Amino acid sequence: MPVHGRPKEAWGRRGLLAAALALVASAGCWDLSIPTVPPNPPPPSLKVLAPKAGDTIALTGEVSVQADSVNGVNSVALLCGPLDGGARQAYAWGSPPFVALVDFSVCQGLTLPNPDAGNPILQLSVQAVTTAGADAGENLQVFLDATGPAISVVYPPAAQPKSPFVVLVTPTDPQHPLSAFPVVLLAGAPADRITSIPNPDGGPPTYEAFFNSTPGIGIDNYDGGQPVPIEVLTDTDDVVRLTVDATGLNGNTTAVDLSVGLSRLVWDRYIPGQPAASSPINWAAEPVAFGSGLNGGVVLPLATSAGGGATAQWIPGVLSSADGTFYGFDVATIGGLDGGYLARGLNAQGQTLFFQFTGKTSNLLLAPPPPAAGPVVTGTLPVALPNPPLTSVTGGDGGPDLLCLQDTAQVCSAAPPEALICVTPQLTPVTALATGKVFGGPDAGVVAGAGGFYLSPNVAVCGASWNLVDLTQGAISFGPVFDPNGLLRACAVSKIGRLLAVGDGTFVVQLVSSCDVTGTTEYPILRVGSGPANGQSTILGAYTAPLGTPRLVQREVVGVLADGRVVTLTNSPPNTTFDLWSLYPSSLNDAGVTSVDIPDVTSPIAGLYDSADATEDSVVARSVYSGADGTFAVLLSGAPLGVGVLAFGPGLSPWWLYLYPRITSTGNARLVSASTVGDVYLIDEFNNRAASLRVRPPTQSSVQAPSNLAYSTNPAVYTKGTAIAPNVPTYSGGTPFLRGVTGAASGSEPQLHQR
Repeated sequence: MPVHGRPKEAWGRRGLLAAALALVASAGCWDLSIPTVPPNPPPPSLKVLAPKAGDTIALTGEVSVQADSVNGVNSVALLCGPLDGGARQAYAWGSPPFVALVDFSVCQGLTLPNPDAGNPILQLSVQAVTTAGADAGENLQVFLDATGPAISVVYPPAAQPKSPFVVLVTPTDPQHPLSAFPVVLLAGAPADRITSIPNPDGGPPTYEAFFNSTPGIGIDNYDGGQPVPIEVLTDTDDVVRLTVDATGLNGNTTAVDLSVGLSRLVWDRYIPGQPAASSPINWAAEPVAFGSGLNGGVVLPLATSAGGGATAQWIPGVLSSADGTFYGFDVATIGGLDGGYLARGLNAQGQTLFFQFTGKTSNLLLAPPPPAAGPVVTGTLPVALPNPPLTSVTGGDGGPDLLCLQDTAQVCSAAPPEALICVTPQLTPVTALATGKVFGGPDAGVVAGAGGFYLSPNVAVCGASWNLVDLTQGAISFGPVFDPNGLLRACAVSKIGRLLAVGDGTFVVQLVSSCDVTGTTEYPILRVGSGPANGQSTILGAYTAPLGTPRLVQREVVGVLADGRVVTLTNSPPNTTFDLWSLYPSSLNDAGVTSVDIPDVTSPIAGLYDSADATEDSVVARSVYSGADGTFAVLLSGAPLGVGVLAFGPGLSPWWLYLYPRITSTGNARLVSASTVGDVYLIDEFNNRAASLRVRPPTQSSVQAPSNLAYSTNPAVYTKGTAIAPNVPTYSGGTPFLRGVTGAASGSEPQLHQR
């Protein structure tokens, strides 16, 4: 009989539910409340991996700590110093990993003496705290090596903006050399290159840090248009930071924090003596700017007796271009002041020409500018003792610089003929003679010479308006009696109002002419060159308008650039306007020309000023600088205390305005310059001061650190509590001083510290 049924279920839904109910019934209810923390949570496990007890650590070192807890580590702190409450926190961690590079400089002063006279003992304490509040600590003692490398930093404490800059860093302790090149920053910018210079004695090398350019000031940081704000032009000085970080083999770093003054002013010095001058126009000899660095400066005629004056006897004195150091003349060179030699002139190289009149001839002696004692050149010349001043004429086409006596013709007469005698630096005579021509000579000193040529206006127009001497050929040509700009108006030259040497053998003259046809006075500005011997000089062209155009307005001619363009000045309240004019060649007449009285460049300067030459009615350019690179500078009246110096870049671009900080006037001040020298010298007779201003910064190649690092004078050394010694070596790199600073453990000014 068949059996009916179904398969057995192993775990069906009913089985699972029954099992679950049985489990709950047997287990009771779950406790879901927050568990209570034990009253004494366990401390964290703590182990200091580095440094170990007894290790020697530097001011900066790695600290490694292992800290663990079942409750989690909340913080780890590193303390240094005594455990009796004087400890100081050096570092703290808020989360793992507990590894860091720690600055132990905060621990200096918390050390204990080492009984073995070694590095001091530093107590370290590491403390860890868990999230449950349990803590643990580990104490250890290490030795703290806080010595940093001792270094000497030699640097110029004053420099010109946008000029090369050199810093020398030398480790002074052979036992503690540097581990790497020092880090040298000027105004936050790193040096462009650092060179290691081996020590010939086998000690640590010297590191030469070279900056291509110092930071700019004033116009260097201005990118706006014209007119340049007066606040920008008068921003002529600033102070920037110089920092040096030098790291030793132990990892410690000596940091030196210094300051460097940036200024257009190179130096400002007292003149030890009285210039032999009666006014800015009348000097016994024209002062001369020459050379550069240690081999240049400004040479002045200094009176040998009280009172001075343009007729006083004098000897030369030099203020060096590097730092204004004064060098006096050794009178033993001429056998003493009563040796019979009298100074008569200064040539373009700064050499002084002495004369000793012997009855029929004169013994000559040419002495170099102080402090050089030689070579001394001697010779003779068949002339009487010449009257001052003599005229310096730079050489032309590679020829020698000349020093010219005054013209022989002094008045309108039949004899003697016009003649000029000059001497070279070898005292070789160079002469020029106008055969059969007799004209009046110039006012004393109202002459100009450059490029081997010499032009002297006549006192009164008697047969010619000027004498133009070509010293390269020994020929003389003459200026016309009738104004070549006003021939159709029957204009006759009455005088030369302004005379400027371009430097290439040509000259700029501003005529004052009386015109019979129109009954007016005209003031044309012409450029002239030499003509045939005994003939008329060549008229090369005119400025502001073509030749022949009436010029009824007398423009103030300030100077001429190296390229022959003329600078004029006009007061246009509230500004003073400087205009730059190109030459209209003589081949161009005024027919159809409409672009008259339109300058190439116009540069307005806020304020009302006048040129010193115009203020003092000087015919020649006495207080104007025209650089060979197109830079330009002029001494102005109208500044707050009397005078100022305004400098332009090429193309008459305004650069800066230096306001002289002493009360003086153009009646007592001169600006001495030379086209090949980048510095100009403001001579203030009233205060007996001289100031050097840099118009053209030196090139990188002209700034070099001393190669052998051997100084003839002791470098200044800074130690805590002492002033910086004034006896510092002179640096020939276009900056006024070198100052030496030796790093020590601490200091106030300059700031020195190790880290």
